[in-house]
Amino acid sequence: MENYKIAIVAAMCWAAYKAYAQFSTLSPTSTDGMTYNEASVKAIEMRLDESRRMYEISVVCVIALWGLIIAKKDETKLTFNQPQEIVMFIGSSILLLISISWHVLFSEAMVEAYRTAVPTIKAAYPSIPNVFIKEYASTFNLQAWLVASAIVCSAVTLVSANRAAAA
Repeated sequence: MENYKIAIVAAMCWAAYKAYAQFSTLSPTSTDGMTYNEASVKAIEMRLDESRRMYEISVVCVIALWGLIIAKKDETKLTFNQPQEIVMFIGSSILLLISISWHVLFSEAMVEAYRTAVPTIKAAYPSIPNVFIKEYASTFNLQAWLVASAIVCSAVTLVSANRAAAA
């Protein structure tokens, strides 16, 4: 295996480990509140939109990657002749699926934050749970890292398939 492929596999293992470690400690509840106003609501909406875009990118990558499996005979496709192709394909698929599930976990955490905020929004000084604390931010950041790792891994897999098709 070439050095960059070993580095990519190591990065995939690291990302999977971080996802597992984050998942095992995920309980994003906050007693700290932030003021409920237009700016805080807009900031939360922007964060949710970013997460949704990363989710959409992951879905497109899954479709492109698996498209190499079901490609027609005269199109570029994965042949699985080399072990690194198998490792890269499986690793990319796993990272993409974890990032998709992380979007769901992040969205559920945000829903729970809003659910707990309903009574305090109606108070004299409305507030909502601070969704920018470490528990929420690390869930979002991990999703970003998973998507980035998956894109790099998928790109290398696609390039490898194109080189094999050209040869």
